Amino acid sequence: MQTPQLIETYDSLLKQGDVDTYLRRLAQDGLSWWFNMDILQIALHLQALQSAPAEDDPATPARLTFLAGVSAGDISATAMSALYQRFLDEDDWEAAAAAAGAGCGAVWDSGYDFRRFQLWLERIDFLLANAAQLSPLARASVLGFKCNAEMNGRGDLAAAATTCHRQILAAEEAHSIPLRIFHAALQTYCHLWNGNLAGAGVLLQDAEFLCAHSAAPPAALALLHSSSGLFHTLNGDPETGRKILEETVAQPLFDRLPPSVWLLVQSNLLFAIAHCEDSVALEAVAEKIRGQVIPRQNAFHHSYAHFSLGVAALGLGEPHKALAHAEQAIERGMAAYSAVIERMPVLLKGQALADLGRDEEALALFEAWMGPWQACRYCTVAATAAQEAAWIRLRQGQPEQARAWYERAVSSMPAGERLPLFHRPPRYRDDLQAALFRQPVTHAPRAPVRICCFGGLRIEIGDRVIYDRKWRGGRTKALLKALIVQGGRKVSMEQLADTLWPDSEGDQAYRNLKVLVWRLRHLGLDKGQEPLPWLQLQHGHLSLVEKYCSVDVFRFETNIRKAVRADRIDWELLKCSLDRYTGDFLASDVSETWIIEHRERLRRRYLEGVLVLAATAKDLPARQACQAYLQRALDIDPLDERIYEHLMQTYLLLGYPAKALETYHDAQTALERELAISPGSTLVALARQAAGDA
Repeated sequence: MQTPQLIETYDSLLKQGDVDTYLRRLAQDGLSWWFNMDILQIALHLQALQSAPAEDDPATPARLTFLAGVSAGDISATAMSALYQRFLDEDDWEAAAAAAGAGCGAVWDSGYDFRRFQLWLERIDFLLANAAQLSPLARASVLGFKCNAEMNGRGDLAAAATTCHRQILAAEEAHSIPLRIFHAALQTYCHLWNGNLAGAGVLLQDAEFLCAHSAAPPAALALLHSSSGLFHTLNGDPETGRKILEETVAQPLFDRLPPSVWLLVQSNLLFAIAHCEDSVALEAVAEKIRGQVIPRQNAFHHSYAHFSLGVAALGLGEPHKALAHAEQAIERGMAAYSAVIERMPVLLKGQALADLGRDEEALALFEAWMGPWQACRYCTVAATAAQEAAWIRLRQGQPEQARAWYERAVSSMPAGERLPLFHRPPRYRDDLQAALFRQPVTHAPRAPVRICCFGGLRIEIGDRVIYDRKWRGGRTKALLKALIVQGGRKVSMEQLADTLWPDSEGDQAYRNLKVLVWRLRHLGLDKGQEPLPWLQLQHGHLSLVEKYCSVDVFRFETNIRKAVRADRIDWELLKCSLDRYTGDFLASDVSETWIIEHRERLRRRYLEGVLVLAATAKDLPARQACQAYLQRALDIDPLDERIYEHLMQTYLLLGYPAKALETYHDAQTALERELAISPGSTLVALARQAAGDA
């Protein structure tokens, strides 16, 4: 971190005594420095005047009042709102964007009641709706603040990722290196929680290259190193994470950074030290954080500190202390109204309960939270909890249930990513895998050819994986898709030919089809390699041979039928079947009518399965587990009142009437906007009950 120097032009103006020109230039340049996160540059050029403009002086330009306030860090929320409105009244959209970003930043600095983000997010959305009034630099800045609020306030990783993508496009258009670095820091957090550790590593490498070859302000560098330190800690290398963060806090300008940046770096350092199990260093950093957060009621970082201390206690074999810290972290997190800080300590609490031998409590906690974690894309947390549950089931002598939990852990992570190690040593994962798979496995062996259609087409032939976008044979690919859509068993060649070549002569289409069948059989094989008989052409009919080929769509439908019968509902099998629906059928295919129609049929199958699951949930943990499925069902069909009914009933049973009312208002908005109707009587009755409870 380099100490900023007074720019020569400004130094010259001061020597000439031309303060008016100095202030006019500062009002212009200072806003750009703010957007580029260079707070220290603003402070230096204000201090050079010996006295900052007084906030209550009506003659002081609004921009200078704003710059003086943000550089000193003492401007109130009320004053910031007044400045925002004043800028709009003066048609100064750039300054209004700066004030909106600063408003979000002030909430983040406070670490308390993140519901206050909402007002500033609405203002940012208003500004972005008038994007023509804003420079790319202003847009990139407010989008960064918006992303941070969505991630740390609402805990909405999907929305944060979308905003983050918009932010980097604007930052690149503005040629802003600090905001490109800021993007990398934000995107890394999204990747860490949704399990894309490889993506996080690549992103950080590019950003570090950018830092090495360009000058960047201290705040941007500190945020990037904070993300990098956390990445190494969560990726199983806390010593490297600790080194990066200790070097950051040792920089001469570190203590002059904004409170949120200072605390984030210190908190991630505390987390890294907790994984290194260095109790002396841990207490020293914890004391620094307490000195900042307790007097200022910074609930977010107070919660994070207890969380890290609990992680250290867990590693030192003191689960009773870990449990106490986890419960305190949860309590402080509720005061912050931050979805992120509410979700993380729950995992630690479950781990502490497991280490204390309170297995059923831990299992109930993991089962209740798996759905919410997965619904909000906290894949690494969900995968960690599932590993914990697998260990518990193994200790209880239930290897099949342990394997089922292990499969849930694997399926929670993106393809190719290793299972995470949150708050556990590497041997924890390795010992679990060894214990699980030296037991006799009763599952059927994997088919040599595995076809996945949910989300997008992927074919696994042995160890080789072939993705839709990398498969050049368009007609061969279309044959496989048509065969799957038509059931995969004894599909007539004539029917397939009509699907693929509706306007061709029968004989020519049939000859073309036989060539495609040959190519499909040899897919993924080296020259001269003999294909397995996974495709069978017999008596003019083509089939996928079940012994050699498995298709996720077929397993999904078969298991749904087995789970939902007239005489009984196999609830666990139904839930596992719904888990197989990992995305729309061939989601990127939007041109073929027969694919779109099949996609809609499978969607309806999934929705009906979710409704049965919710209607037959026997107890409160089961109702909690249904939440994630219901939320996903709403993403598929936001106009089905039955889904809203089950969600509202679940929230009422869990004691969250405000969430039930929020769900009702979502239903009301969607139905009136799309169908011009009001919610039905059942939803209205549930809303009245929720209002009474609230």
